[in-house]
Amino acid sequence: MRIFAPTTSEYIKKTTNMKRFYSLLLCITVGFCTMSCIEDIETVKNVTLSCKTVGFHDGNTTTNAKWEAGEQIYLYRAEDWSAALMFLSSGADSNVARFNGDTAGTKAGYYAVRPSTAVGSVTLDGVAEIKVEPHNIFLENENSSVVAPQIGEGNKNGLTFKSIFGALKFEFAKASKISSIAVEVISREQGLYGTYTYNLINKSINSNQVEYSVIRKFATPLDAAANTPFYVALPAGQYDNIEVLIKNAESGKTTLYTAENVQVTQGNVTSLTALSPIELLALVGCWQAKSVNGVAAEIDIFIEFARDGKFIICQRIDNLEYQVFRGTYTADTNKSVLTGVYDDGTPWMNPQKYSIDNSGNLVLQNANNANEVVVYGAASMPDIAYETSSRASANSVKPF
Repeated sequence: MRIFAPTTSEYIKKTTNMKRFYSLLLCITVGFCTMSCIEDIETVKNVTLSCKTVGFHDGNTTTNAKWEAGEQIYLYRAEDWSAALMFLSSGADSNVARFNGDTAGTKAGYYAVRPSTAVGSVTLDGVAEIKVEPHNIFLENENSSVVAPQIGEGNKNGLTFKSIFGALKFEFAKASKISSIAVEVISREQGLYGTYTYNLINKSINSNQVEYSVIRKFATPLDAAANTPFYVALPAGQYDNIEVLIKNAESGKTTLYTAENVQVTQGNVTSLTALSPIELLALVGCWQAKSVNGVAAEIDIFIEFARDGKFIICQRIDNLEYQVFRGTYTADTNKSVLTGVYDDGTPWMNPQKYSIDNSGNLVLQNANNANEVVVYGAASMPDIAYETSSRASANSVKPF
């Protein structure tokens, strides 16, 4: 855990209305001496702090938490964000710990962020930069405090932490083995992870450089019983449309759940019920060729099958530039056969039988020649595929 602190340069620049701090070391060794000459400040070199938290699962219930062994914290007082570096000297793995270090003002409240790796810069008006890692999806029995950073607030007696995010609670509709859970914010009001700015005073969060979709893959399929809950951490706010995609490890099929007009409250859980599932074709997604007729693929080829019946093919032959093909596809789910038409009106040369193997790969077999088999693994499409309508000429070699 770490608590924000200004540096000497930051403190000096306060008088000239500049907001960025520079040298933390100078703040510790010089800044407080400068301050003590200006005003009478109560200071400490040793402080005992308790640690409490408000967890997602408990709503607004405050529970005891533990300090970690070897923790270093910065004590900040709210009047001027002056700070001191403090080291845990005793009380590791307990609710109350003793910290020693340089003198720190104690006239007003302290602020902290955990984990310490999430801490970025802080300005004189109490706006902090915080980094959120992509761990937004978590299960009932997992520690939610590692999902999104927590802000600690209190005084020299103790700190109470609360996540900067809220959480949505989902339940699996039926017993199944899950290979992955993906969440996407369609309308992009707030990101799911990345870099944020957080106002410590009014407790508001703003997106800075963030991502709007996150996926959690399970190395061993998750054996989920019916009504087993899982959670998704999100910044507080109103969301018009959130999509949750759950992939079944046995069938390879993906079930889509859509939640609309969702309100997320900081530190609290919102339960989502009665969501209508839509089962997507197992082949929906982006794939890259791994092997052709049992031999490692020499052609760099990607194909994306969208939910709306459109496809994109991006291929590169002999290390030349990528060729991009677009079109529409039709799936005969009874026969597991695909047919397609390119945007120029040319139909696929051969229909393709499709299946998902035990490793979760997409297998396409020429319906007119069983000896032609291409195995595709899950992948991400090269950016060039989305930057142009087509980069293929009329005489380009088409994969189907």
